[in-house]
Parts: sequence; C-alpha cells; structure tokens
Amino acid sequence: MVFNRLILLTPYHGTREVLEKTIESVISQLDKKDIWIIVLDNQNFSKLINKKKYDQLIFLKNSGLRGAGNCRNLGLDYIAENLDGNFLLLPFDGDDIIEDNGVNLIKQTMINSSHDVISFAHKKLWPNGTSRVIGYDGVFNIKDLLKRYLTPCGSTVVKINDPKILKSFRFGSRFRVNDALFFYQVVKYFGKFKCSPKVVLNYKVGNTKSLSGKKLFMIYYKYLSLRDFGLSSYQTIYYTLCHIINGIRRYYFKQSI
Repeated sequence: MVFNRLILLTPYHGTREVLEKTIESVISQLDKKDIWIIVLDNQNFSKLINKKKYDQLIFLKNSGLRGAGNCRNLGLDYIAENLDGNFLLLPFDGDDIIEDNGVNLIKQTMINSSHDVISFAHKKLWPNGTSRVIGYDGVFNIKDLLKRYLTPCGSTVVKINDPKILKSFRFGSRFRVNDALFFYQVVKYFGKFKCSPKVVLNYKVGNTKSLSGKKLFMIYYKYLSLRDFGLSSYQTIYYTLCHIINGIRRYYFKQSI
C-alpha cells in the first residue's frame, strides 16, 4: 500500500495576514491530491481568503469550546466522516513553518518506511534569533513515549488506511500539551514509532519569559498530560520524575536522551 497523499490539519487562532503567510509557505509544496484542513477557532475570516486560489484548502469553524485540541478534534471528525482511502496525516500549528521541500521529504520517507508513525526532527526558533535542531533516531515504544515524549506534534506523521479510526483518537484540551493525548493513543494503537533526524519543520518558541514559558511549568504541563492518559497516580509521578531527570540531563549536562 502506497501512502503518498498528505492530509494536513491545522488549528488556527490569529490574524488573517499571518495565516495567509503560512499558507503561501506550504501550498506550493502540495500535490493536487493533497488536502489542507484549517479549523478557525471562533473566527470567521475564511471568506476573506481567496479559496479559488487555494482549492486544496478546507476551512472549518470551531464555534464550540475554544482551544487547539478542540479544533483538531473537529478536523479529525471531518476527515473520518468525509474522506476515504489511505493517506498521511500531519497535524501542525498555523504559526509553524514547513521546511522547503519538507512535504516531499515527508512523503518519500513515509513511502519507503515500514513504520506507521514517524516523528521527524524540527528546528526550534527563539525570539532572540537563536535556533536548535531537535531530533532523534531510532524506533521506540509506548514506554519510551511516556518517559521522554519524542513525538512533537507538528513534525509527526501518521499513516492512516481507514479514516474512521480517527474517531477513536482525540486531542486533549490542556494548554500547551493538547497534542500529548493524541500521540499517546496513536503510539498505543500502532505499538511503536520511529524517530527520524531529518528536519521538516521550523517551530517558533513563544515568550519564554512568560509564566507559561517557564521550565517549571512545563513539568506541570507534562504531569497534567500524563494524568489525561488515564495512568495511576503512582505511574504519573514515576513518569513525571523521568521527565525531570531527562530534562536535567538534556539542558544542564548536554546529554542525549
């Protein structure tokens, strides 16, 4: 079975100008059979965007509970109810940037791989102009995911041969970690995932001086996401400690995990 059709899923809450810039950076890389679903979070400016120019775009409006996770779930349900056949699913944010030739790199890697879930590397871009490539190499299982969480949302691609299975996958509503629940369910379903060191995405880091940007709060977000997985209190504490230890190894001792 050849997986060479890409379905992109993007929740969006921002300005029309930024969205158009994101669209322009990606749309030229897509084939005619590819589809990009953009879920506007309580916004209604899709009519202002020339969809005739972008006939591969599908705009949905989230008029219910706000948040990126709820937008993504709306997109998953749309795919499950309206699309068929096999395809590659790539959920990424509207302010991230897919690398030049990133779509082709994703397709060629996925076509030639026996793995159903591949987490590609991404480049983190900080407001001060510094950057760092974050990527891993190897095949991992659900325990590896719980301990290290090596599947960043915007650069992880999933092979889907039956769109209806997306009804059983959900994004969470947690701030900053809404993607964690989805990838936990995906890895649990497929059994394992592969990490590739190939960079396909530029990820813009927000204000690291804000309250939500503090590393201490990221530990708290990890804890909440682990609770969303339905783990016991003991398991949640154990894997939270693993995150803390791995964070110390990565950021202070510069060790690869």
